[in-house]
Amino acid sequence: MMEQAIQDRWRMLCAPAPSLRALVRYYHVESGTPGQVMIPASPYPMLTFMLSGGSVVHGPGAVTTLYTGPLLSGPQSTAIAAHWLPGTRFVSAICAPASFGTLFGVDLAELRDRSVPIDMVAPHLHSATLAHMLHGAVSPRAAVACMEGWLLNLARQREMRLLGGFALPGAMLFAPASEIARQVGLSVRQLERKHRTAYGLTLGENRRMARYVTALGMLIRQPGQRGILTGVANLAGYHDQAHMIHDFRQILGIAPGALLSDTGSGEVDVLRLLRYDAGETSLVAAPADMLT
Repeated sequence: MMEQAIQDRWRMLCAPAPSLRALVRYYHVESGTPGQVMIPASPYPMLTFMLSGGSVVHGPGAVTTLYTGPLLSGPQSTAIAAHWLPGTRFVSAICAPASFGTLFGVDLAELRDRSVPIDMVAPHLHSATLAHMLHGAVSPRAAVACMEGWLLNLARQREMRLLGGFALPGAMLFAPASEIARQVGLSVRQLERKHRTAYGLTLGENRRMARYVTALGMLIRQPGQRGILTGVANLAGYHDQAHMIHDFRQILGIAPGALLSDTGSGEVDVLRLLRYDAGETSLVAAPADMLT
């Protein structure tokens, strides 16, 4: 039913309920935007239900993968070139990393750079129930409400585990590992192991992602602005602009200046997942302390 309520080209982002803000950053519902798209590198894991169509990804060694149905995705260390099939519609919850593994009962480190069918890694979640509700939703907001209700129920079931999970305070992210370990009562080796399990990344990789996410958020908030790269690099914690450009080329596959010069006015905007209106930007470009 939901497809009848969605226009040919359509996207909606919305914030989670207050009770889920520690677990979910925002919801993303999209329909009618087939073609080539760059899926940005991101430290944020996702729950996605592909309601129709699918996403084709060409991986290393000429391996082609078609992603359909309910998926769990871990942190993505580099951007992905994908092709969304005609008729593709999906609902996603972009999640906070520290609680993701505990919430869904998976090891986030094993999901790094992967999207996996939910029933393959977490059959205990009974995703078919939510899939049935999403297919019957009469509007995008109704679909989000279905997903949110399902997540709230799951969070209640795992409340005690979530309270006891490992989370690194944002203010400590760039402190020396020995100092972090001392403050949380662990050895450095124990800290690294718990961090990698909780975030899917090493401590050093998380710091790199925090700089990247901070800089990317600033660029998303200031589309078309020129002469800002040096200031963005400094505010994001890079040594200099060259350091930021190097990281962006490795992580995102493009230089940061490309986000300022390309307006995306073509029929198919490959970078459309990096372009948002003012309301959407406040969700997508949230401060990097959300990494913790």
